[in-house]
Amino acid sequence: LVYLSIFAGIALVVLGLLDGVRGYLLSRIGVFWDQTLRSDLLRLSIDGARMPGRAMANVLQDLQTVRQFVASPAILPFFDAPWTPAFLFVIFLLHWWLGLLATAAAVLLFTLALANDRLSRPALVEAMKQQGHINQMSAASIRNADVVHAMGMFCALSQRLDVANSQASALHGKAAERSALITASSKALRIGVQ
Repeated sequence: LVYLSIFAGIALVVLGLLDGVRGYLLSRIGVFWDQTLRSDLLRLSIDGARMPGRAMANVLQDLQTVRQFVASPAILPFFDAPWTPAFLFVIFLLHWWLGLLATAAAVLLFTLALANDRLSRPALVEAMKQQGHINQMSAASIRNADVVHAMGMFCALSQRLDVANSQASALHGKAAERSALITASSKALRIGVQ
């Protein structure tokens, strides 16, 4: 039983580490997609805006939404949370010590979720402000596509947007990395208690 417990503990630690790596990699994949596709989508948006009947203004915002979705594990707790009271009730029916352990774990998990919010929110708010500025600049460029094209301003415009985008991506990455660490810890704790 001792060896089985040691093996299970090691497996849970490895699971927590792998989950943290998964969150880190998802964050990096989102940033990579954003940085790789942004310039091409900007060019397509500007070229498409010069043609009548083409609505291309939301393409860059769509890319940002996809990047945030890929990098965010935030949706998972919404699937787990509604079942918590039912699980606690069933565990209390099995044994009241197990019910107390499960309740304490639920409180600790909720505390980790609050810590995750407090640690990642400032960077996310700043990144969203930066992203709003980028979106405004992109939309203005697309609206003025004829001027951008006629004056040969695309390269300078693209470089300016790339610098601003790198700053926003760094902020998003910082928040996602913090969140990935706490999320991995939460998952390891939850499975360990189970």
